[in-house]
Amino acid sequence: LRSYAIITTEPTQQLLEAGHDRSPLFLQPNYWRDWLRVDLDPKKFLLNHSQKYHFEIQIESQLKSYKSKAQK
Repeated sequence: LRSYAIITTEPTQQLLEAGHDRSPLFLQPNYWRDWLRVDLDPKKFLLNHSQKYHFEIQIESQLKSYKSKAQK
């Protein structure tokens, strides 16, 4: 069985304006192996090692454009 989960956090202002109420929480690749340890305190680890990315406002215009096409 293969599965995954996306851990989310508060959205950036740009994502909020595009209509998203959550934003993915990103881990830098050099922390992936540490994240899989069983003795890890996940909340503490994520607070210290996660990173928010700045999403360009282009996301919003692309979504509006897609919605407009879908409504026709």
